Amino acid sequence: MLTSAAARRFFAWAVLGAVVAGVGFASALRAWFLRGQSQEHFTSLTGREKVWDALLAAPRTTSEQLFGMGLGDKSFGGLPIDNSWLAVYHEQGLTGAAIVAAIIVVLAGVALLRPPSLSRACAIFLIGYCAIASYTEAGLGDASPYLLHLAVAASLLAAPAAAAPLATPEAPRRRVPRWAPRSEMT
Repeated sequence: MLTSAAARRFFAWAVLGAVVAGVGFASALRAWFLRGQSQEHFTSLTGREKVWDALLAAPRTTSEQLFGMGLGDKSFGGLPIDNSWLAVYHEQGLTGAAIVAAIIVVLAGVALLRPPSLSRACAIFLIGYCAIASYTEAGLGDASPYLLHLAVAASLLAAPAAAAPLATPEAPRRRVPRWAPRSEMT
């Protein structure tokens, strides 16, 4: 999309079409998103927002704000946190959240600076997926599938090592006597 005018036009028309379809089918989309839950559950992300507000309102010391409470089971008050950024803040503090943010920003920056290729496209997809999923799923700050996705993205963005020619020692030439048959001289 960054290098091709045709791709920019396609994505512009696709976004415009999605907006028009969203406006046209707004009531059907709303009914689909609700799927049997109340409006209050829908607006609070099925209760997640209550846990997030309680976690942010909990009193913390300065060291707990900077370094967190220590690794746990990604819950607060017995309820799941379901947000990677808040889980990292709760367990590893602002320091952990800054490290995770730096990893994602650096990977995204490297991905955008690489020339267009299949590996770059896959890396951008993985980085974007992890960034979007981190809003409603925990696990970005510890050993999890999200960390594996980011490691794969980093390996896709790594510059390939220059291939060094294999150095094989040259075999000593075999001396063939002058009187030997021609077949042994090769």
